Amino acid sequence: MNLMTEQDISEAFEQIILGKVKRYTHDLRYNEMTWDRLFTTTLQALGYQQTFVQDVEIQTDERAPGFYIQDGFAMFGWVRWEKFREGIFRKFWGSLELNSKGDWKFQVPAGSKSTIYCNQSIVYTNDVNLPQGL
Repeated sequence: MNLMTEQDISEAFEQIILGKVKRYTHDLRYNEMTWDRLFTTTLQALGYQQTFVQDVEIQTDERAPGFYIQDGFAMFGWVRWEKFREGIFRKFWGSLELNSKGDWKFQVPAGSKSTIYCNQSIVYTNDVNLPQGL
């Protein structure tokens, strides 16, 4: 059995971060080790910065890609705005992975002390009227 080297793992993380493999929830554990430090280093090398949701500067019609890391897993999602009703919005990070109700499986609201890694130089159009973050 050939074990992956740290370089192999770093290259796999780069493929995940760049979206060359499906961005979803990724297990950062391999060979009885957790590789979250290598994942965050790779994120930072690719333009993702550790931040709080409230500090991500996007307009209501924009969304930015981000990862939330917890317990050896990296979850991909978007920092975006959601419209509740006319004039009432909330900003949050929501995972691409959805729950059985079709809502974000994982969420980090603005105001949370949980950190995310976000690339604010990559901004996409966001439709605040969509009920979920796809």
